[in-house]
Amino acid sequence: MPTLNLFFVIQSLTQYKWYILGLVTTAVVLAVVFTLPSFYAPQFSAKTIIYPASSERYDVANLFNNEPNVYLYGSAKESERLLNLANSETVAMFLLDSLNLWKVYDIDKNNKDISPRFKALKMLKGNLNVTQVEGGGIAIEAYDVEPERAAKMTNMVVYRINEMNKQIFIKNRSAILDIYKADLNELFKTYSAYMDTSRMVRRKYNVFSYTEQSRVMVEQYLIAQGKHEEAKARYEVLSKMLPAADTAVMNAKGMMIGTEKQVKSMTNEGSEINLPKFREGIDAVISMEQNGFRLIEKIQILKEKITGIEMMNARNYETILTTEAAFASDKKARPVRWVIVVASALITLLVCVFGTVMLELVRSN
Repeated sequence: MPTLNLFFVIQSLTQYKWYILGLVTTAVVLAVVFTLPSFYAPQFSAKTIIYPASSERYDVANLFNNEPNVYLYGSAKESERLLNLANSETVAMFLLDSLNLWKVYDIDKNNKDISPRFKALKMLKGNLNVTQVEGGGIAIEAYDVEPERAAKMTNMVVYRINEMNKQIFIKNRSAILDIYKADLNELFKTYSAYMDTSRMVRRKYNVFSYTEQSRVMVEQYLIAQGKHEEAKARYEVLSKMLPAADTAVMNAKGMMIGTEKQVKSMTNEGSEINLPKFREGIDAVISMEQNGFRLIEKIQILKEKITGIEMMNARNYETILTTEAAFASDKKARPVRWVIVVASALITLLVCVFGTVMLELVRSN
């Protein structure tokens, strides 16, 4: 029983070397023949690289902030979304229908015996290569026997991705817009409620122009208090100089009492000029109106955001950045004949070597 070693292998190959050489030569010739244009139509490629554009570039509402965050390229998630869109069936069907690739691939759309859609998508997938490259870019490469059609395929994929991405942005922003508008409506209702309450408080406390009213009431209070102090001082002087029954003393005392009552009446509830009540009314009105002013600021900010989103939705802008549009190439991309020929020769040689050795082992046994 022979031993499988290097000497045995060399001996077996030497015995059948002309047969092996003939088979390898035949494989090379067949590979050359079947890669001729008459058997395998040469295909040309068209390629471009796209990057997601940051939506913040078009954020009009926040573009002129003190510290705007404006970026040229989108995030990794946006790049992943572009990759998913490029590989989607929607884009594939768009290419099949727009360029009538059904006819190019010789597929009958109405054939009920097979699944024409599945077959067309499978063929297109073999002619369309979408990969993610370094830096968050997406490389799109199309193959076709006509270089112009390959370029059209690549550029139409870019166009369709951009349109689909726009619709996603618009849909998302529209949802945010609806939320903002609902919030704005609620803010208007709250502001209206504050203003209604403020008017009621003004009527209740007789507060209309509290700045002017405060000035006038304080002036009247100070005048009354001054008259009281003056009458009090006059009475004290006269009461020391004259007897209590003197007419001048009695008049001075009456003036002091009268001015004192006037001062006290200005701090008593129910009087026409009631400083504590007025002060309470002012505090309530100011509290209400300050809340109203804060709401106005929020309303203004929200209006600016709504306007910015509406302007973004109305604008026609690109959501992707391209290095350059794909162009028709005059250089054949596939088949790569030398690779096919070398691969065929190597595979045939390996099969022959293995087959020869195994055949000799079987015969020796």
